[in-house]
Amino acid sequence: MAAAPGGPGPAGAATAVLRRVPWPSALAAALVTGYVTLFVLASAHTSYDTWGALLILPALMAIGTPLLARIAAANPERDVFRLLLLAMTAKLLCAFPRYLMAFVLYGGAADAKMYHQKGSELAAYLDQADLLGGVHYDLGMKVAGTGFVIIVTGIVYAITGPSLIGGFLVFSWLGFWGLL
Repeated sequence: MAAAPGGPGPAGAATAVLRRVPWPSALAAALVTGYVTLFVLASAHTSYDTWGALLILPALMAIGTPLLARIAAANPERDVFRLLLLAMTAKLLCAFPRYLMAFVLYGGAADAKMYHQKGSELAAYLDQADLLGGVHYDLGMKVAGTGFVIIVTGIVYAITGPSLIGGFLVFSWLGFWGLL
């Protein structure tokens, strides 16, 4: 005679374990599994420009979440942390439609294309440069304005690697902190 569901025996033990796993944990496990699967497929079938963003996104969340927790701890409102985390997540996720608008809808006719190209060149130079001996790089323009954005993009790419979508994520993340 077989054991009743949830009762003694192997089938009952598995059911009991499944009942003990809270649904947020199961959801988190499913999301992580899906994200890792997406990352593996993207790294096998696309360039770093695409799959690099899948590394940058969780890194930005990992850096930002403790900062938001610290900010929320100073606020007497109970749900401030959740609100701030939701806001940061939304701001980061909105980088994807912005990228699609600039490079799919408008065919790359955006300032971000030039920032990406020049920033990639600067990042390659910074990777090879002797930073202790001084950096001498000709932007071909003044540092104020466009030159500054190129420098920041080059520094970001020197850290993250040149990923156009990753750049959109980093600048969206920086924009969130500016809004906050």
